[in-house]
Amino acid sequence: ASCNTCAANYYGAGCDVFCDPAMTCSGNGSCNASGACVCNADFYTANCSVSCTAATTCSGHGSCNASGTCVCSNGFSGSDCSVPPNNFCNVDNDCLAQSLGAHAGNGGLIDGGRCVSGQCQCLQGNSGLHCECRADSILCPTAGQNVAVFDTTTGLLSGCASVC
Repeated sequence: ASCNTCAANYYGAGCDVFCDPAMTCSGNGSCNASGACVCNADFYTANCSVSCTAATTCSGHGSCNASGTCVCSNGFSGSDCSVPPNNFCNVDNDCLAQSLGAHAGNGGLIDGGRCVSGQCQCLQGNSGLHCECRADSILCPTAGQNVAVFDTTTGLLSGCASVC
């Protein structure tokens, strides 16, 4: 090689690094001046062999790192970020509609909160990850145990506690 011109698919100062985009970079990238792969969008690793997209591979709840694996965000977990955190909600009904029995209006139900950006925002008087707790001296008249805790599946009273 002369005049800093290397033969096809050879790179580096001494033209001694072989890099073929189709083989070395798995057809998913190109070779830079030093003979290393530069991966196309959504391809990762030194040979661009791993595909990863935030929207599909990481379920829209994470991003791809240099090795093409998902790094989950906002409390999501799992190899594809599909496992929601304990306090995740999709709709307002995920923020417990509590069954308060006969002493409440609205057919015995009261909304626990609203789902905002995947998190329950509890209405006044409610607390807990899914707004499953409410200070209620009628349902829980024992001093120091006047927080009504509702079952997050059924919405029925599951017990009384001092705190949620």
